[in-house]
Amino acid sequence: MPQNKAYRMFAKDVANNGYVNDTSCTALCVDLDGTMRYKDVNNLPTATKQIIAYQYKQGYTTAIEVAISASSGFNNAVSGYQNMRVAQSTTGTSQSTITDLSFTFDSKAPLYNQPLKTELKRGPVRFGPIDVGNVHDNYERASYQNTRYRNLFSMGLDLMLPVISDIQLLDQVNFSVQREDAEQDVSNSSAYTVTGHSIYIQGASYFEKLNIVRHGTNSTYVGG
Repeated sequence: MPQNKAYRMFAKDVANNGYVNDTSCTALCVDLDGTMRYKDVNNLPTATKQIIAYQYKQGYTTAIEVAISASSGFNNAVSGYQNMRVAQSTTGTSQSTITDLSFTFDSKAPLYNQPLKTELKRGPVRFGPIDVGNVHDNYERASYQNTRYRNLFSMGLDLMLPVISDIQLLDQVNFSVQREDAEQDVSNSSAYTVTGHSIYIQGASYFEKLNIVRHGTNSTYVGG
């Protein structure tokens, strides 16, 4: 029950503490048509929608503007290396520490540096609220892993589309862009998750803006 919370804040709390399994990351949003979408972003269907930058190609939606963004520094400060969460309960185990996260990391991702992780002996420690039996069994685990998994999505692109698309929030899309030598830019061409979608209309011109994110630059995976 939301008690005296606004529904939007109650829904946000539910998503922040949603749990499917030890590798899930739940996210909630409201699409442009008012549909609420609640998904495990670590287990989305394979991307089928194609976006290409600065070109017109059959089967692709064209992006006429592309801007790159990165948030690895801020994300590391929030929930970076050796991050721990202490769970406290009056009904079960009195206290437990959550420190692990299972994922296959990108060796070039700005959010992951193997030598630094090894050298750091201790990171931020946060204490969860005391559980008095009114939350699900994996509440603290969910809160910990949802925050950390979301912060792995540190590389983003802002795209401007000049056409109506059927792309929705929390969809996966394949994005492709070429370098100046006409070869594919493999560092930025990949599957992304859509986290923002807005419409701009100016006179007779129509545009859609997409915010898409992923873990990092492409590279050979070297560990987990």
